[in-house]
Amino acid sequence: MKSVKFEKVKVNTKADIITALSKFMPDSKSVLRKTLLDGFNIVKNRVEFNSKIDSKLDVDKMRFWVDTMVDERLGGRREGLLIVWSVDNKKITFNPWSGEMKEQESKGAD
Repeated sequence: MKSVKFEKVKVNTKADIITALSKFMPDSKSVLRKTLLDGFNIVKNRVEFNSKIDSKLDVDKMRFWVDTMVDERLGGRREGLLIVWSVDNKKITFNPWSGEMKEQESKGAD
């Protein structure tokens, strides 16, 4: 089986984010979208489990395999159950389940 190597996505503008997200939107039938949701469901289950057992563990300080996917394929980072980018002095968030993207002024450099 031939190995496929992907180049890490670089995001510098909101347009770059929109391009990177094209295969991850709710209307996409891409395997990438399903894989992303599988990974975020693992994180979500961990958040719920930590809450039920009153654990003080912070999932944002934990590393999941989906974090690598978010970094390399989307050029962003996971914060809780969202994907986040900092571009053009704005913090842009993406909800992988709904496909909703929001932006707000950054409070400082990341």
